[in-house]
Amino acid sequence: MRRSLCACVALSAMALAAAAQAKVGEPVGFVDIGYSETDFDTDVANLNTDTFSIGGSAAVAGDGVYGDANWGAQGDARIGWTEVSDDSDMTTEFGGHVYSRSQSGLLGAFAGYASTDLSFGSANGWTAGVEGLNYFGYTSVYGSFGYVKIDDTKSDGWGGSVELRYFLEPNLRFDLNASALNGHIFDENGTVWTLGFGAEFQMPDMPISGFAQFQHEEFDNDINDFSGSTVSIGLRWNFQQNLLARDRNGPSLPNAARLVHTLSGV
Repeated sequence: MRRSLCACVALSAMALAAAAQAKVGEPVGFVDIGYSETDFDTDVANLNTDTFSIGGSAAVAGDGVYGDANWGAQGDARIGWTEVSDDSDMTTEFGGHVYSRSQSGLLGAFAGYASTDLSFGSANGWTAGVEGLNYFGYTSVYGSFGYVKIDDTKSDGWGGSVELRYFLEPNLRFDLNASALNGHIFDENGTVWTLGFGAEFQMPDMPISGFAQFQHEEFDNDINDFSGSTVSIGLRWNFQQNLLARDRNGPSLPNAARLVHTLSGV
């Protein structure tokens, strides 16, 4: 309950900060609601989960050229409710990024934490690493590398991710992403890789955008192999002129807890 309250307070603070920035012409944030469905395929059985979530990001964005005067920061927060068979769980996650931004991209570091509570147990994971983003006209390329550890499942490892974003127009974006991780999965040597794609469209002259994403994940360790596929949809309220402006001047970095989700599969 305390983590749920903290997440809601953090999300409210992000929205208020972004709204305040918007009044002076410097909007740098968004809040969203989403739904996702995941199908897991294992050697034992198939498992289906449904998740409803609310989240957001806000940024104090540096610009210009790399240097001390152009440092920026981004904060992430999300809370989700997941149904798993006859059980339900709540996930809360927080993350932060610091970076130096230029007209051609940014370089920085991230740290994130996620916690999941189930009636039969819980899991807490954290991750930290470095990341970068380069701009090429209407295309952006993101990359990251870091370490992740989930205490309750004896899982940890090193991994990286890449993401390609293409803006057909300032309010229409398409994404391709991939990641790989090597380490211990449930205390056994193994690897994880993911591949996904998505799109987001912001309505003309309105701050609302809709997004959809598909993500496939494969686990392989010394005991068992299993896979999962997730379909996500949602609506986002943007305190930004358009999606391209958010990518170049706002909270453009993926959720800092991304590697935790890659390793846990949730």
